[in-house]
Amino acid sequence: IRAAEEELKRSEDTIYFDLKKRLIGDLAAEQISFVNSDRAISIIKGNIEYAEEIIGRNPELKQAADEFIKREEFDRVIALRQKEDMNTIIVEYERMLQAKIDVPLWVVEGAGDAYLYLRKPEKALEIYEKVHDEYKKQGKDKYPENYNILMAIYAVMIELERQSDAMAIIKGLEKDVPDFARPNGIFVENWHKFRVINEK
Repeated sequence: IRAAEEELKRSEDTIYFDLKKRLIGDLAAEQISFVNSDRAISIIKGNIEYAEEIIGRNPELKQAADEFIKREEFDRVIALRQKEDMNTIIVEYERMLQAKIDVPLWVVEGAGDAYLYLRKPEKALEIYEKVHDEYKKQGKDKYPENYNILMAIYAVMIELERQSDAMAIIKGLEKDVPDFARPNGIFVENWHKFRVINEK
């Protein structure tokens, strides 16, 4: 009987955790979308503690809980970016690397932004070029996918006073970025193009 009760409890944990992780994860993401970063970070902290509790109670859920924890840690980077807490972003990023976590490109790029913000352009460039190389491998080295990373590399070149490299990026973007965009099904002037022209 006890064995049956324990099996039932594990089944309940599995069903309940699958449902709850979606609900509480979405709650944190919602706060990020509202730019309520402090609230989001608080929710994420509680979510991670809950997942760790689940692992301790039901080791069979470790893989699912670990994946959930990683998602929450990635979302925390967004919230920290909103707070401009760049030092903590770097700490989080380096911890992920040491833990050999497969870090999404947008988190890697966020770490580059943090290094650039903290006036460490050489390190930022190293990270941005890593992201750009991955874009090339994935066939995404084209507008609009590569716009943000190329503008990030451009900002580093300006910081490093590599003007010719910076202008080469701008000239390439001026050629590739269309004059008009259709974000909502209606053609409008492309502000990306406007920004590129203003950088010349």
